[in-house]
Amino acid sequence: MGAEYICGIVSGGDKGPFDGIEECGLIIACDKGYTHLSEEGIEADLFVGDFDSCDEGILDNIPRLELEQEKDDTDTLAAIRFALGQGITRLRMYCCFGGRTDHFLGNIQAAAYAASQGVKVSMCDENTEMYFINSGSITIEKREGYSISLLSVTDESTGVWIEGAKYVLKDKKLSNLFPIGISNEWEDDIKITVKSGVIAVICCKL
Repeated sequence: MGAEYICGIVSGGDKGPFDGIEECGLIIACDKGYTHLSEEGIEADLFVGDFDSCDEGILDNIPRLELEQEKDDTDTLAAIRFALGQGITRLRMYCCFGGRTDHFLGNIQAAAYAASQGVKVSMCDENTEMYFINSGSITIEKREGYSISLLSVTDESTGVWIEGAKYVLKDKKLSNLFPIGISNEWEDDIKITVKSGVIAVICCKL
């Protein structure tokens, strides 16, 4: 198995931690995300956006993928499409929470799209970590002071198993119309498996 190619995409939501960004072989700033990176002294490899929330004058000499203001893709989704074309295997999304609710929900859908293409995807802020699973499994170590929730972000997710939690599932089908998996609790390390569909795993600080 070859080495992972990790991409970090920084969006324009509330500024959060940049844990693990030093492991990213490709860092993409989406509009205001460039400002978040600059404040931390982190250099982006690519700027993606339409300059609706970032002053063009602050940009240094980095490559740009400039977008029209009237477009179908959000800045974040355009960045994801670019990263997929570079052959990434893992995606870490930063500064995706907070701000406008429509942008936050759009970021979740963009993350689900990346997961549907076979990429391992995570999002984080100060109090929340999200992981997206597409037809696979993930094990998350037991965490004190956190809840863990499970939501289908595709119409259906089948063959869903939860092991090591207070409330287990065995080969169940989840729908994105019924939030049955909210606020589970750790008994041990939790393993989550899904046969088909994309599941969002959400760890929230209590």
